[in-house]
Amino acid sequence: MKNKKEFFDYVMKNVKMYLPPSFEDAQVFIEVKEKENGRKVPVLLVMRQEETSLPCFVTTEFPVRTAGRF
Repeated sequence: MKNKKEFFDYVMKNVKMYLPPSFEDAQVFIEVKEKENGRKVPVLLVMRQEETSLPCFVTTEFPVRTAGRF
């Protein structure tokens, strides 16, 4: 299993393979953002030059729901 830094490096290098062709020149990076509750989380950002807004994906683990429970 990869450590967190190795995982983030892998994602930043390979995420463009899964994006539409219009994102081929986009910049991909990870930053730490503070949520409204004060918790700091790493997020994946995909930025295109002509855009003023950008998608932001939280990269922390979430519990998997199984059989109606967490």
